[in-house]
Amino acid sequence: MPACSTIFRTFIGPLLIAVYSPVSVGQGGGLLQLTTAVENGSAYGDAQLLFEKEQYDRALLRCDQALEDAFSVRIFNRIQALAIRCCLRLNHLEEALSRVEGVYSKDAASPYLSLLPLVWDDRLPEQERYLARSKDLESQSPPRQLAAASSLLQQVQYRKECVEVLMNIRASHRLPLNVLAETQLWRIDAVQTDSFHLRSVDRWKRRAATFPESLRAGPQFIVGRALQLRHKPNQAALELLWAPMMQQDDIFLAAAGLAEAVVCLESTGRRKSARRLRLELEQRFSQTSAARNLVNQPPASVPTSAEQTEN
Repeated sequence: MPACSTIFRTFIGPLLIAVYSPVSVGQGGGLLQLTTAVENGSAYGDAQLLFEKEQYDRALLRCDQALEDAFSVRIFNRIQALAIRCCLRLNHLEEALSRVEGVYSKDAASPYLSLLPLVWDDRLPEQERYLARSKDLESQSPPRQLAAASSLLQQVQYRKECVEVLMNIRASHRLPLNVLAETQLWRIDAVQTDSFHLRSVDRWKRRAATFPESLRAGPQFIVGRALQLRHKPNQAALELLWAPMMQQDDIFLAAAGLAEAVVCLESTGRRKSARRLRLELEQRFSQTSAARNLVNQPPASVPTSAEQTEN
């Protein structure tokens, strides 16, 4: 069992019992037909197998072949969701966004809209996050507007326009876009440690716990960072580990969450747990800046008494 799973399970006990998989959400005849197609060795079935083998380029090609034979919106969007996941793993973020727009055009409330390549940590290097054009804030496509607002939110010259876009999407759209817009706005207050108090972060935490699992990775990362900045490292680690444990489509966010959790654990003397998570980061996310940066960052020194409190 991965170290991340062990540590996370230790923190939160039996509360998390299922891992979200976008390509398996749903019920009814469409899912049965997809399952049958997989068993029969269809293009979609091949794509799933290739995805599991981390052959994302080949999986994406097979997804596109499967889309040609999709006979309903439900089937089309499920196949497209797997294609989007391939794009995210390949870091083809513009293509991922275009495919999400295709899903939105067929179903404005599709759960697969949670696969939007949003920016949750603007500290990531440019090659690890979506880079938007300012003109996309005026796009007629709500998913593109939302992605653009997430990309440009922390740039002072675009802040006001981004906030207006996010507030409009929050007010005028259904789940999941409204929740994604709402939680993007949290990013502004998360870093305001002087004016935005811990009790407000606790409200975010309770709010995020009510979201569908597919929507929780980004919001819980924001909550974790806010708690970390307010010197609550143990609580922060719980939130930061959600993405690497439960939803890893955004590998750069998952790696960032894991790296920040390591820092939190080390700061409280949980060196044994932190070492296991460091190893997890190096093994699963070695290609990310978060992993490279942590390798060059020595473990935080803490009093021996703190370390002895770890089980």
